[in-house]
Parts: sequence; C-alpha cells; structure tokens
Amino acid sequence: MKKIFYLIALAGIVLASCAKPDNNPNKERLYSFSISAERAADSDDTDDSSKTRIELINDILYWSIGDNIGLSIYKGSSYYDPPIVALIEMTSDHQEPTKYANFKGHLTYDQISQFNSYEMYHYNATFPRAYYDISYGSVGCMVGHLANYFDLKKNEFPLSPIFMYAQTPNCYAMTWLDENGEQQFGERPTLHFRHAFSYLRLRLDSNLTGENVTRIEMNSMIGTDLILSGMVYVHTNGDPTHGNYNGDNEEYVTTRVMDIVEGGFNIGNEIFIPMIPQEYPANSLKFKFTFTNGGTYEIVIPSYMNLEAGKIHPIGFNIPSI
Repeated sequence: MKKIFYLIALAGIVLASCAKPDNNPNKERLYSFSISAERAADSDDTDDSSKTRIELINDILYWSIGDNIGLSIYKGSSYYDPPIVALIEMTSDHQEPTKYANFKGHLTYDQISQFNSYEMYHYNATFPRAYYDISYGSVGCMVGHLANYFDLKKNEFPLSPIFMYAQTPNCYAMTWLDENGEQQFGERPTLHFRHAFSYLRLRLDSNLTGENVTRIEMNSMIGTDLILSGMVYVHTNGDPTHGNYNGDNEEYVTTRVMDIVEGGFNIGNEIFIPMIPQEYPANSLKFKFTFTNGGTYEIVIPSYMNLEAGKIHPIGFNIPSI
C-alpha cells in the first residue's frame, strides 16, 4: 500500500513540474482599435425625408459630442452563430458635432486572438449601445437572421430614444495578432448607420396665447391591431424588416403617454415623436393634448399613414380652442 502511495505522489510531482505557468504578458493587455461611422442617413442622402438623426444644425444632421456605439463582430456570413465579440462599447473621439465620427474601443487578448488576417468578418453596431443583440436562441431562431431588438417604452419623452443600427458587408479583419503576438491592422471598415424608428414631426398651431402642451397621449382606436410601443426587432441582413415583437410576458401597448418637462411644448414649434415603423390605418390613431391651464384637445388622424424607418413624417394640427 505504501509503494502505491509513493508512486502516486511521485507522479503528481512530475505532472506538476511539467505544467508550465501561463505568464504570457499579452493576456493582460488591452488592444486598441477604431471604426469610422458616417453620419446617420439612408443611402439617399439628398432626400430631406431620409434624415435619421434628430439633432439639426443648419438643417444638417450630425454626430453629437460624446456619442457611443455598441459593436458586435461575427465571423463569416453565418447569421445563426453568436458573435465572436459581443457588444463592445466604443466612444467617439471628436470634440464637436461632425458628419463623420471615429469611434475607439479595446479588445482583450482572448478577443483579438480570434481574428486572422485571411478570414472574413462582418461588424454589427447600434447607437446607442444595443439593448439586445440576438442572432440565435429562442427569439433569434424566429428571425433566422442577424437582428437587433430595441425597446420603445410607452412613457418615453419625445426625442429621447435615438436607436440606430449598422452592418458592414463581409470584410477582412481590421486588427489581429501576428505570429509574434504583435497587433497588426488591416482596412478599417466604415459603418453606415440607419434608423430603427420612424419619426413624426408634430406641429401645433392655434390662436391661443400663453399656453403650452404639457402632455401628449396617443391611443390605438383599433385595439391590439395597432401596437404603439414595446419591443421592436430590426433585421440587419440585407434590406431591414421592422416589426413589433411581444413575447409571452410582454404587454401589448396600445397607449403611450409622454409628459413634457421644463414648461411644456410651445404652440407653433415642432416636436419629434419616435414611432414604430408600420402602417397606421385611417382613423386608427388618436392624439390627446393637455395644456398648462388643464384643458385638453383630442383628434383622430383621419388619413392612412405608412411610417417608414429612417423617415421623418410631418404632421400638423390647428387647435381652435380648449
């Protein structure tokens, strides 16, 4: 019995002496890389209706100071596999509003080790950083393509959610480690962002003076046949398809209430409201406005609307009295 014990103990010592400690200094490094991002617009950049950012400076749309994006990286052309690098937060390095921004981020040793100079990758990004980024699993298999999921909340203040997405075609790695473990750089891809939502550019006119709108409420007049908020999925494989997704535990939201802070919304000015991109049948959408004096005004949109993602749709009402 003692001989067996000694043999086992000796084998343990030999194995321990053969195991090399992992003292690779590169594993503690962060590897910098960057991506270019064009201003958020559709391919038809000359069309006023294709504007996809809501910050207007001299009627031109810019990246804002401090913007950040979430970046996921996929290998090859498969849309059924999870990303090899998921949701890195990248921060812009510009100091003033600009049409073209450069976003910087970092890869860990394990992440950058997955890249090769001779393989193809595609890059999927969202602004701001994605709430959901799914290409597989119980929800993703329903789509079968790379998709982003955005949550348009029912009590969201107008203009606050600016959800955009971008995807590159397959391209070679932008950075990788060579045989000596040194970081190398390839061609840096450029992301062309598109908007996940549509926008109503709302204008109210009236002879009323000194009254501001303090609340905007929207209601579906056709029940759950018209969903006004909730989870929206966006395909980014080829032409995007937009739709509303409500899981088993999600509410079918047919009412949205937006309280307007800081004194309200001045009559005669414009305000932007994010909308789910979908068709709105005639007489299916009702607006209710509440004013500083407590008065209210309601109106049902009499005409059909097809609100496309990345488009700004002007709409206006004349309020006779409250």
